[in-house]
Amino acid sequence: DDDDDDDATPGAPPILEESAAAAAEPASTAPVTFQTAGGPAKKPKPPRPAPRDGAAWAAWLRNLLPDADAAALPARCAPPEGDVKMAVAARVRRGCGRNVDVVVVCTSARRAADLARTLRDHAKIRRVFKLFGKHKDRKEQERALATLSPLPRVAVATPARLDALRDRVPWAPGAALLVDGAPDAKGYTPFTLPDAKGALAATVA
Repeated sequence: DDDDDDDATPGAPPILEESAAAAAEPASTAPVTFQTAGGPAKKPKPPRPAPRDGAAWAAWLRNLLPDADAAALPARCAPPEGDVKMAVAARVRRGCGRNVDVVVVCTSARRAADLARTLRDHAKIRRVFKLFGKHKDRKEQERALATLSPLPRVAVATPARLDALRDRVPWAPGAALLVDGAPDAKGYTPFTLPDAKGALAATVA
């Protein structure tokens, strides 16, 4: 996996991906929403495809964590979106603050880095917090989550790093967890990748 930080705005912490301008908005009061963004361009090779509705999310969670309380999960899942950038932008709020509106979970650090660069070009996003491990120190990310102000309203993560830092993320009321459902070269998504699905399930639970 590869993560090139040379394209970050001069002076910005390396754990940020941002353009020249930034925007954010006051939060609402709803619980975190779970959503699958993007979609498989081809049928995933692993036997369990990315869940596309609340019932499938709950079944996936119970399969990995039988003791998890998945009863409320279907009501908290939003219909999948076809375009990750548009799905993220639709959930970003205006205003300054230290709340994260959207966390997008990707299969790998390489995919997360590519997506961060894509998202920062949207006029409503501009700044993206990097929550993945390639060339990113966990302690540095933890300090930034606690002190950086204003904090980007959007973060891009890998399952393992998000699982390690999820209690440090200042989730906004009404925040969304979007899972990038596009399969990697081997057909895996964060829901099915052996090294990632357990961490994602722990975060969802």
